Amino acid sequence: VIIPKDDKETLAVINQAIEAARKQGIEKFGQSWAAKCRMPLHDGDTDKPEDEAYADSFFINSNNLRKPKIYDEEGNLTDDSTVVYSGCYGSVMMEFYPYQKKTNQGISASLLGFMKTDDGEPLGGTSIDVAAGFGIENSDDDFLS
Repeated sequence: VIIPKDDKETLAVINQAIEAARKQGIEKFGQSWAAKCRMPLHDGDTDKPEDEAYADSFFINSNNLRKPKIYDEEGNLTDDSTVVYSGCYGSVMMEFYPYQKKTNQGISASLLGFMKTDDGEPLGGTSIDVAAGFGIENSDDDFLS
């Protein structure tokens, strides 16, 4: 999730959620936990200076065990994997929670849902023809030929 630095309203909500998770972490793991706590909000200018997509922005990485709910621009729940892509715009629903492992501790973000609001410039590389990678001739293009 990439958030422009001038979106003060969204950043205020995120910081409130992070602070609530930090307080939960202190209650659960003790005051010493907070001193070494990794934070989920990162500065794109500092942490990814080589990538223009992160310029003048903050970002949050999120890993989930469960697939988040995805909604298209009309608010319809969808399983269409082409609706959302890295670079499209939307609104997110996230949960912030404290964690402690043997090797590190901090606050993590879980993406619960995403509603696409607009198309954007795709970020990253090109798509890969998975069927060709397995040696399967892709017949989708020839269906009506």
